[in-house]
Amino acid sequence: MHRQLEEALTQGSDPLHLAAVFGLDPKAAIRYAENARALLVTAAEEHETK
Repeated sequence: MHRQLEEALTQGSDPLHLAAVFGLDPKAAIRYAENARALLVTAAEEHETK
């Protein structure tokens, strides 16, 4: 599970990429991509406030 999220964070949160690399169900790949995007937005917002 952590590997999929790590991959999503480093590869631009592309659900098609995640599905292809890990053989994920499309819905699961979309969830990982959405979670990665949310983490990236949160990190960017925290960086802006510092």
